[in-house]
Amino acid sequence: MTQLPPPIPLQVAGTEQKNRLAVWGLVLGIFSVFIPVAGMLLAMVGIVISGKALARKTLAGQGMAAAGMTLCILGWLAQLVLMLTLLPPLTNARELTKSARCAMNLSQIGKAIAIYGAAHNDRFPPNLDVLLKDGSLTAETLHCPAHTSAGCSYFYRAPDDDEIGSGTIIICDVAFHSRKYRVNNTDRNYLRADLSVQRSSESGFPQLLQQPENRRFAEELAKGVTMTPQERVTYTAPRDGK
Repeated sequence: MTQLPPPIPLQVAGTEQKNRLAVWGLVLGIFSVFIPVAGMLLAMVGIVISGKALARKTLAGQGMAAAGMTLCILGWLAQLVLMLTLLPPLTNARELTKSARCAMNLSQIGKAIAIYGAAHNDRFPPNLDVLLKDGSLTAETLHCPAHTSAGCSYFYRAPDDDEIGSGTIIICDVAFHSRKYRVNNTDRNYLRADLSVQRSSESGFPQLLQQPENRRFAEELAKGVTMTPQERVTYTAPRDGK
């Protein structure tokens, strides 16, 4: 008659389980130090596993479990420092992307204005709605990606003949682009009468508006900021003396 192997003592089985927990805690602690981002989750799991191993009051695997706990804590701290270090650049990169897309929108608007001028004796369109209706612009082009509200994000004013110059502003974003973790953290994109796209800081833009050729644009912009998106599309600025 075949004899069965003797049962494994409970103390030995518990020790083996503890050793496995200690090994897993140590392995997760090592990985948590070297694997970016996901290492934080691995560290948290390793802390729990190493804690269970340490909770069993036996000497076997105690040192390994303690080493795993230490590595997991160090890994978690390292991942936290890494995330705090990378967060500002990533945030700024996202906002820079939005500002770049806004500048591309203004570039497209400039091209549409040039097409209109070529067909109308170098005249500027009276409003943005004209460019939408002739198909040279789309509604999406008139929306800045940094704005949470839908619709037109830009204010346009066709310059009078005596205002046209290289520094004359004809269209700008109605709000500044805000970027965190920067000393001068706001700027605004705008389009000049020469159809070049420019960018100005929040402190520098009012100085541009104070220039003589931008006086009437500044006066109308104060109204444009409070307009609804649709009103900005159809708005036609009055001419001087009319």
